[in-house]
Amino acid sequence: MVILSPNTVEDEVNAAAQRISDQIAARGGQVEKMDVWGRRRMYYPVKHSTDGHYVVYTFRMEPAAVRDLEGSWRIAEDVLRHLVIRLDD
Repeated sequence: MVILSPNTVEDEVNAAAQRISDQIAARGGQVEKMDVWGRRRMYYPVKHSTDGHYVVYTFRMEPAAVRDLEGSWRIAEDVLRHLVIRLDD
């Protein structure tokens, strides 16, 4: 799951969602599903924002590549928060 900045307009949200999907593919991952939830209120403020654009990805990737992917999300200005979890098969 990735939470994008609420200051991002819809066209930019779609472009950012595609960019993140491309980042996953560039690191050898396969995006199985991308679900854009839209703008929602967060439980607590993050970087002085109470809302964010939620995008949920289901993807397959080697565990070592996930660390690199998360590092790129940490420095991205439009990504407020991210969470990667492993689903059981």
